[in-house]
Amino acid sequence: MFDITFSIQLNIGECQSIVDTSVVKLSSKPLISSGHQPPKLTSSNKMTVKRRNHGRNRPAGSRGHVRSVRCDSTSKMITKDKAVKRFLVKNIVDASSMRDIMDACVYENYQVPKLYIKMYYCIEAAIHQRIVRGRSAENRKIRAPPQRFRRKPEKKKESA
Repeated sequence: MFDITFSIQLNIGECQSIVDTSVVKLSSKPLISSGHQPPKLTSSNKMTVKRRNHGRNRPAGSRGHVRSVRCDSTSKMITKDKAVKRFLVKNIVDASSMRDIMDACVYENYQVPKLYIKMYYCIEAAIHQRIVRGRSAENRKIRAPPQRFRRKPEKKKESA
């Protein structure tokens, strides 16, 4: 704390008189305060959380920085743990060309190579393209992966 002594002098006509002498004590507290204190969070008034993992896919105390990847749809930079990841497996050629290749092929059971791509999407693009969908608060608690629908193998017709 600092003690500052000052005096106020007034000019009244031609005479000067000392009106007041006082001591002001300055403290370390700010002179101007808003009077607003943030409420302390307890178990009864915690902020609501939409997702238990805060929209990220990493353990709680694992790491601070996560490498960024590009969204394959919008080219937006997004952290790898927040991106929607899909593994795309598709044929290099389309179905009509595949038939022509199989007919012209010398080998009996030749498999045309496939294209394997790991796709990363930002949340906005994944929702827009319906790769993922918004779920209700109750359904967000279900952590099991959705069922995969596989096509039944087609029965080949016997040639007579």
